[in-house]
Amino acid sequence: MREVNLLSRSAPELQYNSILIQTEFQRIVIDGLGDPVFLQKLLKLRAARRWVIAGDLIDSHVKLHSHLRALCASPFDEKEFWDIWINNKDGEAKARVDLLMQVLQLRVSAPPPA
Repeated sequence: MREVNLLSRSAPELQYNSILIQTEFQRIVIDGLGDPVFLQKLLKLRAARRWVIAGDLIDSHVKLHSHLRALCASPFDEKEFWDIWINNKDGEAKARVDLLMQVLQLRVSAPPPA
């Protein structure tokens, strides 16, 4: 397997006839998400599987929703669904967020210094 860096934050807007748009990737690994423009470019790419690597904790609903959008985790990537089921103030919303984090998050701790 080899790493290919095809899309960067500074890349121009993807065109419909671009080879990147026409290709269906086996896997897209996203290292560092946060820029909404980058996310819009990323959502145009098709992939069988998506991974997001984050160095920081996902500590807000906004970050979590961005990551779920990047993963194309339907229905959680849809704004209307998100607002009704997750981003509201009822007591069950926190339980839903906690469950999402348990299911989706893989946490790896750095080994202690020698």
